[in-house]
Amino acid sequence: MSWQSVTVANLQQLESVNQAACEWFREGKMVDVKVRESAPSRLDAMKALQHHWCNELSTQTGKSAKFMNAYCKLHFGVPIARENEEFKTIYDQVIKHLPKSKKIYLMGPPVSITVTGNFNTQQMHRYLNAIKEWADRKRYRLTTSHNLYLKAMGG
Repeated sequence: MSWQSVTVANLQQLESVNQAACEWFREGKMVDVKVRESAPSRLDAMKALQHHWCNELSTQTGKSAKFMNAYCKLHFGVPIARENEEFKTIYDQVIKHLPKSKKIYLMGPPVSITVTGNFNTQQMHRYLNAIKEWADRKRYRLTTSHNLYLKAMGG
């Protein structure tokens, strides 16, 4: 039996959790539910900033936000994730030899290989800094003056 924890930030997300629980009930399973008040974490803010920047890059590059997210995961997230020997072994055996276009495809939906989803705060900080440095070199403008950036990057 597995344990899953989820932070729900809006009614749409709550409905998704409800649908999952209903499916377990239909399968004859029981469900433990523990509810407590939650506050957004720094890691949540970092993930929100990542998506915000992918939307900004989408506007400036003409590529979709999903593509930009996959591109960033591949170019900036994979090198950090490969510091984990288990990830490195699997990545090197299964993905590394593929052409760039296939790697980007695997990073986005519907496959969406988990790269940044397992990052801790320090790794996400490095990841976001790598995106920002790349964007600056390419002369893309990523907004950094709002509260989301300050919460995510510890300002």
